[in-house]
This record gives sequence, structure tokens and C-alpha cells, in this order.
Amino acid sequence: AAYLPVDPAHPVERVRRVLAEAAPVLLVTAPGAEPLGADLPTLVLDENAWADEPLPASGHPDTTGAAHVIHTSGSTGTPKGVIVTHAGVAALTAGLVDGTALGAGSRVLQLGPPTFDISVGEMCLAFGSGGTLVLPPRGPLVGDALADVLTGLRISCAFVPPSVLATVPPGPHPELRTLLVGAESCPPDLIARWTAGGRRLHNAYGPTEATVVSTLSAPLAADGTAPPVGTPLPGTGAYVLDERLRPVPAGVSGELYL
Repeated sequence: AAYLPVDPAHPVERVRRVLAEAAPVLLVTAPGAEPLGADLPTLVLDENAWADEPLPASGHPDTTGAAHVIHTSGSTGTPKGVIVTHAGVAALTAGLVDGTALGAGSRVLQLGPPTFDISVGEMCLAFGSGGTLVLPPRGPLVGDALADVLTGLRISCAFVPPSVLATVPPGPHPELRTLLVGAESCPPDLIARWTAGGRRLHNAYGPTEATVVSTLSAPLAADGTAPPVGTPLPGTGAYVLDERLRPVPAGVSGELYL
């Protein structure tokens, strides 16, 4: 099956468009959640939902089949559904776990909301490494609030946009050993601040259409230069082409194609 995250706090018209486009067959929600106004079979999950139910046998999904659908705003501001396959998620998991060298003791912060594709990357990092996905308390997570979560919940790995990371006091956060930044460019001074003490910081790049992350850098050096986007993850090809779609020589500007 494929899942479609829907935020009940989004405008009603946006939710209606998303549901009309995706045509889901089941709504899974929690007690007390805002109604979406959708005429759908509904499963309300509570703490006793699985108390007496045996878990079904594991399935074998079609690797080319849909794993999830994430809606982006698109160039027009109209929600646009992006279908991501099981093969894409599997390749993403392998690339992120291998690239960051996470292990079974990892505690990965779920910072991204489910409607934002980085939440998929966070799940891949946690479950692919055999680690723990840590759900933070509700509320805005920036500045001191995020710093308290990183320390108090013993987070060892987090994926944080640079503009958010810039608001957070950098230390000591003794268990935070791995950081990923993405969604926007990362200033060199921020890299220097957060790599002090041996912490690893990776730059991740990729559009939603290419399964969250397309390229991942090695641990960044605090050398004052603009960080590279890294190398392609398994199953991804990256090409720098000119206006006639010809590969450009090394060091020559062009447009990135994935």
C-alpha cells in the first residue's frame, strides 16, 4: 500500500484538492483529530487499536509500486502530488545509512512534519540503521526549544535546515554526533560552528521528485568554502549539462539533471 499524509491544520480547500487528486480508500486518524470532511471509510487509532489483533504477515511490495505520496506547492502554489516508489525508498535508506555510518544505537529526531518529505528520510535513517525514531513534544522546534530537545532526548542524529540550525546554541549536546543539513544552502560559518568537537555534518540535496535526497556529501570540513552537494545516492545519476543537454567539462557551470 501507499500512504498519503494530510495535515488537518491545512486550509480546507487544500485538503479537499489533495484528497480529490489522490483518491484514497481509507482515512487513518487519531481520536479527537479535526474532521477532514471527506466521505471515506475511517479507522480511528487509539492506544488499544492493536491490543488483540495479530500482526499480518509481511507482504512483498512491488518495487515499482507507490510507497507514499507527498504534496508540494509546485510553481503555481497548487498542491502537486509526487509518487515515490518502494525502490526509491529502499535506495534512499541504503544511501543515507551507509553515507552517515549510523548504527543500531542511533537516536534520530523526527523534526520534519509527516507532510514534508524529510520525514521519510528521518524514518529511513532510524529504521534502516536499527536505531530509534524519537518523536519530540508538540510545538515549534527552533532556538533554545530545539536545543533542549537535542540534549534532553539524547538525540544522536538530526536532519535540520540551516536556517533552523542557525538559531540553536551549538553545544555541548554530548550525544549529537551526526547532523544532516538540506533544503537550502548552508553557510560556511555554520559548518564551522557545528563541526567543532568532531561532530559530523553532511550536506544533503534533492527534490521531492527524486525521493527526498539525491546526493549526500562526506562529512564537511570547516574550511570556509561553500559546501559540496556530494555524490549521488544508489540508483541516482547526476549530470551537469549545458543548454543543449551536453555534458559540460569539469569546473564549467551548467544545469544539474537527475
